[in-house]
Amino acid sequence: MAGRLANLFSPGTVTTGLPYFDYQRAVAREAVLPWLRPRVRLERAAVADFGAHQGGLLEEVRASTGAASGLGIDLNAAVVASSPFVPDERYRLEVGDLTALDAGVGPFDLIC
Repeated sequence: MAGRLANLFSPGTVTTGLPYFDYQRAVAREAVLPWLRPRVRLERAAVADFGAHQGGLLEEVRASTGAASGLGIDLNAAVVASSPFVPDERYRLEVGDLTALDAGVGPFDLIC
């Protein structure tokens, strides 16, 4: 039983074999953004993703919404360092603790 549970929650099973960054993008593209679009104006929005992991959701926001900017934050430095996310002047992925953010961070129109 324990072996079957371990396999059920293995990265390959959960992500259907995709690299995690690509899995995050697919979930954003196929579920998160279609749900958000009728509820939130994404065009020109400032978006934050707290607990961003590798930043796949943020990458999909950048690629498909017209959002003005995005900030992804995750506690795990190794995960952020291994991410294929490429920051630019408007989008970035950082290591950080949400409870210790500088007061100057934000404001955001959408927090994921």
